[in-house]
Amino acid sequence: MPPDAPPPAEASPPPRGGKGRAPSRGRRLLALGALLGLGAAGPVDPDPLPGELSWHEPVWVTPFPPAAAPPPARTPPPVTAMLEYPEGWAPGHAAAILLPDSPGADPARDRLIAALIEQGAAVLLLGAPRGVAADPPLATRAPALGEAEHLPAIFGALVALQRDIGAAVVVALGHGGRVAEAAALAAASEPVAAAHLGQAGPRLAAAAGLGGPGRKASFAGGAPQPAREDWNPRALPLCDLLGEAAADLQPQDRAGEAFGDAVRDCRAALLHPPAGPPSPPAR
Repeated sequence: MPPDAPPPAEASPPPRGGKGRAPSRGRRLLALGALLGLGAAGPVDPDPLPGELSWHEPVWVTPFPPAAAPPPARTPPPVTAMLEYPEGWAPGHAAAILLPDSPGADPARDRLIAALIEQGAAVLLLGAPRGVAADPPLATRAPALGEAEHLPAIFGALVALQRDIGAAVVVALGHGGRVAEAAALAAASEPVAAAHLGQAGPRLAAAAGLGGPGRKASFAGGAPQPAREDWNPRALPLCDLLGEAAADLQPQDRAGEAFGDAVRDCRAALLHPPAGPPSPPAR
């Protein structure tokens, strides 16, 4: 297989899936996911639950290890993930890859997912920790990813999102620990991306490690985006959202400072030229 042209990532269904949360467009999204290789792992209820504005399904993502990896590492097993769409999401919209540090329940991570969905992004959550609630048997099959599995999983998710479901701008977010954060940031590096996906493969637009007690959030710009993506206007609200997420991971007495630092550093890394000072967080 030529390293410059990896095939579309497969996202085969796990053996049994949880009940999806479907908005009014659930059937259309289900058909879209099935046609493009991100098929539902089980029947999805087409009726929305009260107040629900998103829909999700467990999927398998095929990792992309480096082309120079030894033969056993070139065919890693699929990674369990949870794909969640906001109502009205369509090809050409944005998406985020969320890499958690552990598969346990995490209210801060769920708040970040909700914020991304509210802003119109699809979210592919690697390791499917939300499967703990959606489907306990699936969750038992989804242990935390090992350190060596993080980068191949991120690049497999990127291929699935861009080539299989048509996402335009894709960012990677490491959440909850140093290992996940370092992997997300490394994935935005051109040499690392080229080693996994070749010179012509898809690229992240940006990446972030969201920090935690005792460590600041960090950000990295990815590949330059085409003019049609209007990157700076997209990145400004993204930086505000990630500032809120970074503040949410800090002690309360550090939250305001963490928000300001994160938004400033995010804008410095992602915007060209840098934008103005951040707005205060909503309280």
